[in-house]
Amino acid sequence: MIRATNLYEKAYEQLKREIYEGRFPLEAPVLETELAARLGVSRTPVREALRMLASEGLVVPRAGGGHTAVRVGERDLRDAVAARLGVEVLAVQLAAERATEAQLDEIDAINRRARASLEAGLLGGTMVANEAFHHAIAAATGSRLVEFLLARIYEFILVSRVLEGVKEQRRAASEMARFVGEHEGIAAALRARDAPLAAARMEAHLATLGDWYQSSLALVPSEPATGTVAPRTEPDHEPPAAARGPAAALAPARTPAAAPAPRDQEAP
Repeated sequence: MIRATNLYEKAYEQLKREIYEGRFPLEAPVLETELAARLGVSRTPVREALRMLASEGLVVPRAGGGHTAVRVGERDLRDAVAARLGVEVLAVQLAAERATEAQLDEIDAINRRARASLEAGLLGGTMVANEAFHHAIAAATGSRLVEFLLARIYEFILVSRVLEGVKEQRRAASEMARFVGEHEGIAAALRARDAPLAAARMEAHLATLGDWYQSSLALVPSEPATGTVAPRTEPDHEPPAAARGPAAALAPARTPAAAPAPRDQEAP
């Protein structure tokens, strides 16, 4: 049961987490009354949370009542990766020109954490650090627009649940080692303030990552046959930063804007 002063925000965060984790049905619509009863709140905060999630393109209202999670297919994921390529190549060029020394130090520290997790055999920790690397570059652009666009693209990729398929691939460890090395190369170009080199390395990295996402999508587990919200299992690592706030949030702890009058969360 949710116990908080802002029930709308908590309902939003909880439902968004369920969408990311694949526990919000794709087929059988869930009614507001069902969600309210399960979360232990009235229908009003649930209704406003669903309205926000629908505006972000994460749930779909059904004509007969209720909502389902949006289904992200192969073409959708391809489009998201293409959009990410365009925006993130721009982002790394801006970061090479604008990043402060403190921001570059943070990017290097993230890469050290990724390398340490990799060497310890902690795939989940490596994935978290790898995602943080991309968020740190977006923050180093100093552009709110770039941060916003990348946050929405990252979220769209998360909704595809492709990272669950990533974990199923036997080559995951070797691919993660490759990605960590590529991140280190991008960071070196940023440190040298070499925008063209950083852009070229980021473009090559994202092309490889996009291919991996596509092959991983087929391995994503399907939803429960009952169509009900599946019970939560504890993740093996902290949820991605984007899973803890609305679309515009890149920082680890951001909450959605206050609900409008009469109005917790839904792609490295």
